Amino acid sequence: MMWVPEFKEREMKYLIAGSMARSLQEFAESTNYTDLDRIKERYRALHAFLCSFDPEAASIIPGPEFINDDTSAKIAIKDLVDYTMGKSLPLTFKMIGTAFSFWSIPAESLSPLHPLLREWNLSSAWAVGALALTLMEVMITRVLKELNMDTRGSFEDKVRRLREKAKEAGIRLPDLLAGPFYRARGKIVHRGAEPTPEELNVVLQYLRALSSSLKQLLAQVSVRTM
Repeated sequence: MMWVPEFKEREMKYLIAGSMARSLQEFAESTNYTDLDRIKERYRALHAFLCSFDPEAASIIPGPEFINDDTSAKIAIKDLVDYTMGKSLPLTFKMIGTAFSFWSIPAESLSPLHPLLREWNLSSAWAVGALALTLMEVMITRVLKELNMDTRGSFEDKVRRLREKAKEAGIRLPDLLAGPFYRARGKIVHRGAEPTPEELNVVLQYLRALSSSLKQLLAQVSVRTM
């Protein structure tokens, strides 16, 4: 039976926090760190979100009260970005490793992409979102192949085909044609636009749900054919 990756909730939250931190940094830079009230408000919300699942962060990252001028705001936000990005690296590498193992491409081939992302003004949030969406399609195609099913057609065709198979086995797949996910997918993949933290969260939650459902489906089918 083929291997389907598992993605943990805590790992996903670090990715979301990292995306939110980068978004805050970009906003602060756009105002030259002058709109301290809004910067502090967004920093306070993000700090609270991070500490809600990582209490240790409170003793490492400056609290909202630390921000009282542009210099302290720069320091606090940079610490927040560095911390969340560092914590999200394991999941990023897991996603990259999984995708590249599917395609039999060495991971070091990814290195030329970093300068290209900067050149085209695309962030790590876009890269993670695009990779997650690509990984989902690869997983769907591989599972269809594993089940000796037709792998031809559009993304929508494959989803409907697999959904029917899962329904027969009593497994519920996440609705990959639903509005919020489908809009986020179109924005990232087809328009090449930056996802908001909320949109990235939607994509990552669907990735996690799909991974879990596909594992159940493969296990169920395997049992039935034994």
